[in-house]
Amino acid sequence: MNIGDIRYEIPSIYDFAKHGTVEGQPRKCRVVYIHPLMRFYVVEFVIDNGYGFRESYYMDVRRSNGKINREETKQ
Repeated sequence: MNIGDIRYEIPSIYDFAKHGTVEGQPRKCRVVYIHPLMRFYVVEFVIDNGYGFRESYYMDVRRSNGKINREETKQ
């Protein structure tokens, strides 16, 4: 993954009912930041009215099965 990559994530703060989209559907977003130690990344969603918002996510290897690998976080 690199900055500028296009991904599809499910946003958690988006008001789906207000914008007429189905809740829980992945939406197109762009990677804008990656933590230097690859702990998380930030994506930017652009909604229908042209405004955008950002959310952060754990890297895919850290969120497998919906759980964080705690051993990996110890240093």
